[in-house]
Amino acid sequence: MAGQYNSKKKLLLIMDYLMKYSDEDNPVSTGELIEMLKRNGIVCERKSVYSDIEALSDFGFDIVKTRLGKGGYFIASRQFEEVEIRLLIDAVQSASFITPGKSKKLIKNIASLCSEEQMKKLSSRVYIDNRVKSDNETIYYSIDEIGRAIDSGRQIECDYAKCRTVSKLKNGACVEKHLKLNPYAMIWSADHYYLVANNPKYDNLMHLRIDRMRNVSIVEGSAVRPFSEVSDYTDFFDVADYSRRIFNMYSGETEDIELHCRMSVLEQIIDRFGSDAPLREDFDNEDFFFVRTKAAISDGLISWIMQFEDNVEVVSPPGLREKLREKACRIASLCG
Repeated sequence: MAGQYNSKKKLLLIMDYLMKYSDEDNPVSTGELIEMLKRNGIVCERKSVYSDIEALSDFGFDIVKTRLGKGGYFIASRQFEEVEIRLLIDAVQSASFITPGKSKKLIKNIASLCSEEQMKKLSSRVYIDNRVKSDNETIYYSIDEIGRAIDSGRQIECDYAKCRTVSKLKNGACVEKHLKLNPYAMIWSADHYYLVANNPKYDNLMHLRIDRMRNVSIVEGSAVRPFSEVSDYTDFFDVADYSRRIFNMYSGETEDIELHCRMSVLEQIIDRFGSDAPLREDFDNEDFFFVRTKAAISDGLISWIMQFEDNVEVVSPPGLREKLREKACRIASLCG
């Protein structure tokens, strides 16, 4: 019985050691594996190690034998490639809604998906700058609770902090309002995590920064309001389509808009609306093109358009043209 237990333990120890310490540049020799097993109370011969590695390979682990360098075995492919782990680490570092403490812990957990040597190499490249990060350590639990509420079709309630004055911000006395909400989707936009929801008192959608939410809990026995009552969607809440329509997470009535753009901003327009956006050439001027799409008419949309200066003109709707003109005049008046 003890022999059978040691046999199973031996397989696991070999696999764990290969995962932690081997990669293409750092193969593990049979002698190293035998020494490791000995330290863990298992004495064995080379033949049995060969047999175990063969069994692990037959099971599906990509173990390669090499004669290069000192020779040995290494894990050739893992669940995540090194470049994928690098991307995940960069995403965690750049996410302002993740606190500094959680960022370090997450990066350490992500790096553990590769070998020890790869982890050292990645860690040496990690650059933690002093960008603004959230101080809400409960955001993990908020995201989890909101996700469970969306999956089960139930309402949530929370305390929402919003600062109205500089003095309150400095004193940490931002207004906390208790809200009951119908949650529909979570969106990562403009370096923040937002909840798209409905306040039962109104017939529209609203966006809330999840890092400003505290004490999130599911309202037991509740049922979420159908999103078809507060949005254009009927069969399912199309998060991708909704994200394209909303600018800087400002809400507004969705309308058809048409823009007249210089070719110099074509890539930015495609980045925003997608390569399948309805574009058409301006046959009167080859330096321009038109794009038609749906968007929420809001200050966010107006600010987005204004960044292009005279490279983008609003063709329609007239109301958007007027709002843009009014904002431009207000800005001009500040310049004397």
